[in-house]
Amino acid sequence: YQCGNHDAMYGIIQVKSITSTTAIDVVNDIIGTKNYSLRTLDLTNGMKIKFTNALVSSTYQDKEYYVEGVGDEITLTDVDDLITPGSYATETTIQYDSVGYDSRPYAKAFYTPDNKDYITIKRDSPDRNAWSRYNRWFHRSVIEATADVSGFTPVLNEEDRAKRPIIEFDAGLELYNHGTNAKRSVTLYDTVTTDAFSDVVKQTGYIIDGVSLADGMRVVFASDTDPTVKNKIYDVNFVTAGDSTQVIALTEASDGTPADNDSIFIEFGTANQGKTFYYDSTSESFIESQQKSGVNQQPLFAMYDNDDVAFDDTTTYPNSTFEGAKVFEYATSDTAITDTVLGIKVKYKTINNVGDIVFESDHTSGTFTYKSGTTTVTKSLAEGHLHSTVGDDDNQSAWVKRTVDSKQRVV
Repeated sequence: YQCGNHDAMYGIIQVKSITSTTAIDVVNDIIGTKNYSLRTLDLTNGMKIKFTNALVSSTYQDKEYYVEGVGDEITLTDVDDLITPGSYATETTIQYDSVGYDSRPYAKAFYTPDNKDYITIKRDSPDRNAWSRYNRWFHRSVIEATADVSGFTPVLNEEDRAKRPIIEFDAGLELYNHGTNAKRSVTLYDTVTTDAFSDVVKQTGYIIDGVSLADGMRVVFASDTDPTVKNKIYDVNFVTAGDSTQVIALTEASDGTPADNDSIFIEFGTANQGKTFYYDSTSESFIESQQKSGVNQQPLFAMYDNDDVAFDDTTTYPNSTFEGAKVFEYATSDTAITDTVLGIKVKYKTINNVGDIVFESDHTSGTFTYKSGTTTVTKSLAEGHLHSTVGDDDNQSAWVKRTVDSKQRVV
């Protein structure tokens, strides 16, 4: 096709005959396209799909994915990556091996995002942050369309419907003190062991952060004195020794060497469960990221000046007080009544919590200070911008406020 008004706007329309035996090229036909239909089903944001046969490559077979980006660039987010080991999730007695969509070989407690979270980030964010992994909001039309194609009548529980506006930030907006590109989750993060290949290898058992090692776990030894071992990700395997006992072997994972700003989140452990870390190539170590410690917690975003220098850069902005921007949030007041849904003191335009909720943005009103010689300089956040690792950069409209009636929570 060719646009009649713009010579540079042209492309190729491919018309394919789709049958039950037609192979699907997930990478080239679905990911990155604006729209796609599976047989007679039009993909919609929030829809969960599963490729169950050999019509797709082995990479995508028998896995479930959430669809996002329809109308722009479709993304598929592996459901297995959206686990929620944070303290604000609900721990159940279900073992990993009994959960159909889980691929982890070790059996541990299973955590579900039961509590409603009204401040969130889109699920397909490449940093796989805690807000994205906990996001379980879906438009009711997606639930109804899924039910229709599956041949059953949906039952929408009123208790699962959003009772307040949902603030959902775009995927890929760079968070303050956080990595930008996620690796697969790490089972345990060790801050004690200083010589893993002497203390752990060939042992019949070993405890890290209060948890016994099991076959298939992924571990980081952050305190190992050997720089070739420290901060790499290792697979744990139990192998048969000469006397037929099972002992521990450590093998560097296929994605074991981190790159700058790679992030990992930790599945288990007394001290580190639910935490996120990112790799800093300058210090050659993992650094603890900003943490999500509960629902309805505001994420903090990084900001940059017109020269793309971060507001917390110690060279350009010595003694900077910038500690992340909230960008867009529920306005609160110490004199307000604690909202029964959000659990925070939300400000309303009228009294008695009746009327419109008030929102505010520190992007337009916030400031920070830094030193210039002996002078303390105040700089407005409005002079800066956000960074995005996907789509258009410098996204100033980095939030989406959803209507109350359109969203349902599905665990």
